[in-house]
Amino acid sequence: MSGSRRKTKLTFSQQVNYMEENEGIDISPHSEEDVKNYLTKSVNFFNLKSYAKLFEKNLTGKDIGKYRNLCIDQLVELSKIDWYLRRLLLNITISIEHFSKINLLNQCTEDSKDDGYQIVADFLEANPKIKEKNKKNASERRDYCCDLKLKYSEDMPVWVLMELLTFGEYVNFLSFYERQHHRKNANVIWTQNCFWSVRIIRNACAHNNCLLPSLFKEPNRNVENGDKNQNKQLFSKLSNLYLTDGEKNLLNRSLLLRDLAMIILGMDSVIMSKKVKNHEFYYLMFFLDNRCIKHKELFTKQENICKAYQLFKKILAFYYEKASISIF
Repeated sequence: MSGSRRKTKLTFSQQVNYMEENEGIDISPHSEEDVKNYLTKSVNFFNLKSYAKLFEKNLTGKDIGKYRNLCIDQLVELSKIDWYLRRLLLNITISIEHFSKINLLNQCTEDSKDDGYQIVADFLEANPKIKEKNKKNASERRDYCCDLKLKYSEDMPVWVLMELLTFGEYVNFLSFYERQHHRKNANVIWTQNCFWSVRIIRNACAHNNCLLPSLFKEPNRNVENGDKNQNKQLFSKLSNLYLTDGEKNLLNRSLLLRDLAMIILGMDSVIMSKKVKNHEFYYLMFFLDNRCIKHKELFTKQENICKAYQLFKKILAFYYEKASISIF
C-alpha cells in the first residue's frame, strides 16, 4: 500500500545528514562515524529524534522550520535519562499493583459478608470475555497460571482471580469492587484516575516506549477516562504543596507530569510496607538529584524542561520527606 505520508527509509549516513541538513541538529564535536556508531549500537534514529519535539524551531529566517540551538548531545542525554526513568517507574508501578491487591484482599478477608466468591462471579458475568479468555488460555496451556485457570474455571475465589487478571482488567475489577461495596463515587473515580496513570506508565515502561517526548503533550481526558474533574481531584490531593498558578498550568498541560504525580500519590497511599515505600522513594529521589542533572549544562537555556524538572522534584520531595525516608 502506497501513500503520500510514507517516509523514505534512510541509511545511517542519510539519517545523520537528515538531522544536520533538514532538522538543524548540530552533531559537533562528534564525527559522522561517531553518530552512526551510536545509532547502530545504542538507540534507533526514530526514538532519538523523538526528543527533539521538546525544543523550539525557528519561525523565521533562513533556518525556518529547523530546530533552534539543538545539538545531538541534548538528544542523547534525554534518551539516557528516559532509559533510567523507565526502569525505576517499572519497579514502582509493579509495587503499587502488588500492594493494591494486598489491600483489596485484606478488605475482603475482614468483611464477614464477603465470601470471596460471589464478587468474582458477578464480575465475570459482567465481563464474559475475561472468563472466556482464561478458559481458552488454560486449555492451550499458554501461561504460568494455566493450572489455576483449569482448577477454578467454574468457581473462582477473589484471591485466585488476582493472579489471573491483566493490570487493565484488575483496574476494572477494583472499580467494580468499590462500587459493589458502596464506596463513595469520588473515591471510585479517584481510584480509576490514579490506576489509569499507573497502568499507562507501567505498560509504556514494559514495552520500552519513550516517555519524555510526551512531557509537553496535553492529556486528552475525554478519550482516556471521561473524567473532566480529574485535575480538580489531583490539585486537591496536592493542596499541601501550595502549587503556584504556573505550576498548576504546567501540570494541566503535561500528560507525563500528570501521570508521574498520580504515581507518586499511588506510592504514598497504596504501598503499605515502609521498607518498600522508602526504597522506591529513595531511589527515585536519588535519580533526580544525581543522574538527571549529571549534564545539566546542556539544558540551562531550556526553561520549559527546567520548570518541568523542578515541579516533578517539588512533588516528589514533599512525599519523600513525608515518608521519613530511610533505607537502613
